[in-house]
Amino acid sequence: MKINKECAIETITLLIFIGAMLWIGIADSWGHRIAHDFPYSYLASDTFQHQTRAQWIKDTGNYRYEAPYYSGGLKDTVGFYPPILNHISVIFSYVSGLEVYDTILLLTVSLAIIGGLIFYLIITKYNRKIAMLSLPLMTYMFTIIEDRTAFFWGNWPALLGDFFLVATLWALLNVYEKNKNATFFLTVFIAGTILGHTAATIFAVIFITFFVIITIILKKLDGEQFKLLALSTALTTFISFYFIQIFRQIWMVHFPFQFYVMTDWSGGGGIIDVRSFGYPILFVLTIGIIFLMCSKRKDIFFHKLFAIFSIVAGFTNYVGFSMRAFNFRFYWPIFFSMFFGTAVYAALTKIKENTSYITIMLISLFIMAGLIKLNFTPTGPIDGLMNVYTWETMNWIKNNTPPESKIFFFYGDTYEQDGSIGNVQRVPTRVEITDLVNTLQKRKMERNYPTKELIEMGGLLAYRTGLFSYTTRAPDDYPARKVRDLCNFDYYVFDKAGRFPPLTQLNVFIANTFLQQNFTIVFQNALNVVLKNPTISGNCFGTNNTINF
Repeated sequence: MKINKECAIETITLLIFIGAMLWIGIADSWGHRIAHDFPYSYLASDTFQHQTRAQWIKDTGNYRYEAPYYSGGLKDTVGFYPPILNHISVIFSYVSGLEVYDTILLLTVSLAIIGGLIFYLIITKYNRKIAMLSLPLMTYMFTIIEDRTAFFWGNWPALLGDFFLVATLWALLNVYEKNKNATFFLTVFIAGTILGHTAATIFAVIFITFFVIITIILKKLDGEQFKLLALSTALTTFISFYFIQIFRQIWMVHFPFQFYVMTDWSGGGGIIDVRSFGYPILFVLTIGIIFLMCSKRKDIFFHKLFAIFSIVAGFTNYVGFSMRAFNFRFYWPIFFSMFFGTAVYAALTKIKENTSYITIMLISLFIMAGLIKLNFTPTGPIDGLMNVYTWETMNWIKNNTPPESKIFFFYGDTYEQDGSIGNVQRVPTRVEITDLVNTLQKRKMERNYPTKELIEMGGLLAYRTGLFSYTTRAPDDYPARKVRDLCNFDYYVFDKAGRFPPLTQLNVFIANTFLQQNFTIVFQNALNVVLKNPTISGNCFGTNNTINF
């Protein structure tokens, strides 16, 4: 069998690219291990929010309802969150044998890499050599600090939405080229944006609308293409109907889409700006844009159109799209890669008009290695907010306490990012550091105390009122933060060490006070102590609540 030399060179290039992206994307921070003893490299509450929701789906086998332990104890809160990432993480967990907390982060990183490969396919329609030379810029996905942080801070739905947006672009290009399978793919991928991260749907719809209008004006859209688009729209609506109703009646009511200018955002660890690429790369990108837009080729109309869109969409925060524009920017290293490849290829053709594929491969890999060496700082294993002792404690509570138990967490470094405490799979409540600091200043422990219960997503406690009708409970009826009776819990968790020694001392003082009131130690390890309350609403502090250490 004769091997196509050009295909072999391209395959080798792509395999090296995938390996490099996996290394800088997750292998280094995961300690080059694919399985871990606890949620690894989780650096914010949102990561645990997604992980605990996915674990709930695996445990129950469906997503009809949200878990009671992060829904104020309610058992009829409908599953209202975009479901795709959680579902595929559960499926991958079953197939691979890995824990959900590993599969969900691994999939998020892997889909970002696959998103780059899909965009590579789009660029190959323009020029295969340019596509190969575009790969090095995609490494910025994991070297721009704001982009890298998004993976470890839990901006997973936004990243998933961007993946489906890229896939939608590829499917739309196939519609433009009258591919017979285009309707299927366009339907699946647009539905993916709806069920993955609806903000991506907005950008997808805007671009498709923009594309249709321009192609009609330029007479580049015929009846067959329009029929494919219409059929895909109808099928997408049918597939996504259930979640569209939830989105319309719950999300849009609580978080109505408002146009407002936003110039700062810390939700992803900071804003990705064009300056994030560095001025030398910006110069190269500018050259690439000029060459692309000045090309006289009529068959790259789609690429020119998206080139304009990719730049403009990322700056729509200045015209009212707020944080959604910043979500779009997560994929700028992928979207802008076409400009980079174009510029490098233009420079090469000035030197030699017909550069061989082997030369293109070597130049691409050389630039890729150089950019990684220049921009990527190896971190080594990042265990994150969780640790083996806290994970052991949470699993003990999950497996050894009655399902209706109420768990209270005093100070611990992990608990401030309180999505983590959902792993006890019991209704959890905690104190906040600011209140404990005030307590230390007053030197007096009060029984009725400010507390925060874990209620995910801003209190969207939605429930069904009809076959396809939903509403939410009044937030004031189920406030996450309120003054509660500290003696009204079943179990209490104390950390014996932490970043703030005065607060760990306070933990020890309160635990000893409880023990004097017949509380019992039911579990402990090197970091944690779990106490059981013998009498709910009893006098857990005794007669003297003065802090005397």
